[in-house]
Amino acid sequence: MPINTELVEVTTLFKTLIKRVTQNWNKRMVHQLTYPQFKMLFKLEKHGPQKVSQLAEALCITSGAVTGAADRLLSEGYIERTRAADDRRVVYIQITEEGRRITHQVMEDQKETIAMFFGSLPDEDIKHLKRIMTTVLAKIDN
Repeated sequence: MPINTELVEVTTLFKTLIKRVTQNWNKRMVHQLTYPQFKMLFKLEKHGPQKVSQLAEALCITSGAVTGAADRLLSEGYIERTRAADDRRVVYIQITEEGRRITHQVMEDQKETIAMFFGSLPDEDIKHLKRIMTTVLAKIDN
């Protein structure tokens, strides 16, 4: 099967976009939250309590990286760890009210960064991007 050069370019562009978004996010970082820490809080707020393994898979990082980020977020009072009632070995991470507050504050503070990357796109294009990325990621996961 021949390589589609357009897809190679899309892959390269996507990697560059992610790198630049992360760099700009961290440059404008407020509240001393890194982009991965924010993504963890955002995921917890949107989807509720998660196991470390669930967060690692969703954020595409190792369980060890989740634990390290969680330790920092725990020390700041943004998350808490709870054990499952039916199996004490299972630990869930959940966002606190302070974590919700800081997540909303960071989102407000980062509006400019997000607008810099995506503000010129019409809503329809943003919906298409989301649909395309969701489809590609779902295919990878299966």
